[in-house]
Amino acid sequence: SILKFVFSDYIFFQAIAPESASTVSKLKLSALLVNTKDMTFIVAIFALVRFARDHYILESNILELQRKSLEAELKLIEHQMDPHVIFNNFNNLYSISIYRPEYLESTVKKLKSLRHYLFADSKSSEILLSREVEMIQNYMGMEKLRYGERLNSTFKVEGRLEGITIAPLILYSFVENCYVHGAGEDPKNSWIRIEVKVRDSRLTFKAANSVSDQHDLKRSNGQKGTNENSVRRLELQYPNSHRLTIRDKRNEHIVELNLSL
Repeated sequence: SILKFVFSDYIFFQAIAPESASTVSKLKLSALLVNTKDMTFIVAIFALVRFARDHYILESNILELQRKSLEAELKLIEHQMDPHVIFNNFNNLYSISIYRPEYLESTVKKLKSLRHYLFADSKSSEILLSREVEMIQNYMGMEKLRYGERLNSTFKVEGRLEGITIAPLILYSFVENCYVHGAGEDPKNSWIRIEVKVRDSRLTFKAANSVSDQHDLKRSNGQKGTNENSVRRLELQYPNSHRLTIRDKRNEHIVELNLSL
């Protein structure tokens, strides 16, 4: 438009009607400036839309990468947990076969159910809370056969579990740690208390185990370490809907978890 104005309109009027060139040029220049402002506004709008679109695509790509990264980390943690859980349960089976062979058949049945839970059910993103509770009961039953009267363990469930789902092994792993770092290291006069409560769309879970004077510091530190995978899983799967407290009192290790359902 500018080149057209300079080399066409202006030169034409200077040659044919020089007396009108100034007036016509002013009118043309005014129109040109108005058109230029309009075009600048339109270009700015298009640039803004393009920027917003590119920013949205970039943010979407970043979120997708973060999601995939978190999923990969979660799968890695689950793979780390699986061999640990399997080893502990086969260790239980071996101990029972040696010291209490009369309970071997019932233990194998519990172990088969637990194995199915580990290799099939737990691969889902969520599992029925009642199923998780059932597996905890099976596991505690096997441990009861293993330790007999040397270990005092209780499992208390309150509230309605029907239809409630949670991430698999979230509770189970804390229970297992009670045995590995409690009764497993000092089976004499040991105790374990497990509680699951459901009330007003909230799940309250508590796992407590005895800690002997002799191994107090060593065991509590080790138990905190083995809880790390469970803690990280909670951060990934319940980032804004859980409260976890892990504390040590004299001769006692306590885990308390609150989940919004």
